[in-house]
Amino acid sequence: MNNLIIIGNGFDLAHELKTSYADFMLWYLNKTRKWLINNLEYEDDICAVKSFPRNYFLTGDQPFNSISNAFESFKNRNINIYPKSEFVDGLLKDMRNGYWVDIEYFYYSHLVSIYRDYERNFSKYDIDAKASAKSLNRCFSAIISLLEQYLSTLTIDENKRNPFISKTLKGIIKPERNKNKLVNPPYTLLLNFNYTNTLDLYAHDLDMSNSRTNVVNIHGLINSEINPVIFGYGDEMDPYYPKLENLNINSFLDHIKSFHYLKTTNYLQLMRFVEADPFVIYIMGHSCGLSDRVLLNSIFEHDKCSNIKIYYHDRKDGSNDYFEKTQEISRHFKPENKAMMRKKIVPFEKCSPLT
Repeated sequence: MNNLIIIGNGFDLAHELKTSYADFMLWYLNKTRKWLINNLEYEDDICAVKSFPRNYFLTGDQPFNSISNAFESFKNRNINIYPKSEFVDGLLKDMRNGYWVDIEYFYYSHLVSIYRDYERNFSKYDIDAKASAKSLNRCFSAIISLLEQYLSTLTIDENKRNPFISKTLKGIIKPERNKNKLVNPPYTLLLNFNYTNTLDLYAHDLDMSNSRTNVVNIHGLINSEINPVIFGYGDEMDPYYPKLENLNINSFLDHIKSFHYLKTTNYLQLMRFVEADPFVIYIMGHSCGLSDRVLLNSIFEHDKCSNIKIYYHDRKDGSNDYFEKTQEISRHFKPENKAMMRKKIVPFEKCSPLT
């Protein structure tokens, strides 16, 4: 039985890398603060931030320690933020109010909103729909560029290598052999959804010199020309997706992940692995959200997928996210395949926390 290990952002967070969207937005707001030390305004393709004379930040000011702290500081200094789209305005408002935000899903919901306006006013808003989609894409592309800049500032601490994760990976990749038989270890594919190289901490455990173990960075890597970052939405099962496709306006599809998968052989490598032999899926830190639905559906429902084992997150209050994770996974199965889902997901008592 082969192994498919799905690595998500929770894997990076388990190594204390600040890779959440909130961390990214806090960095962005501190970036504007640093600029405002010597300037009265800051502007890019996302926002314009304008200050009145003598209200800008001073060199000795401490960086913002939270998004709410950033907005409070702006308010106290009569500094105004002018988002360049409703999309960015909504993002900032939700983050300021402490809501968890999935930027990729938020982007798609705004794309659908543009389509619904077009659908209600077909003849009048044809040109407006194209313009709105292009404006949304311009902001989203700017966010992708800034996100890559932010991730480039992070460093992976070798001392954060986790013994439990090391033991877990080795247990999957190199299971104990039957003493009476010479058994080759299974083929293992690590499907990395992160843009970072955190997996390098476990290079020895993964034994990458062995041709039976491989890593596919399905969403690319930062600062890579041959495997560029893929950031967008990937739910072709959503009822609005075929409507967007049938519009015959390409800008509505600019950030749909399926088209970006064609830039490299990563998706083909995954499909070759999935179609070769039976496999077990191990989920480590992936939210299983809808932004990756087209890809996850193709492997979760595959006939050769035997089981789905969840390495859940243990919270500080003693609870965990196993139950929520099963709900997210269920959304990747078609209605007629829910019985298949219940057979494949490994029960809680046989699962473990990630760390």
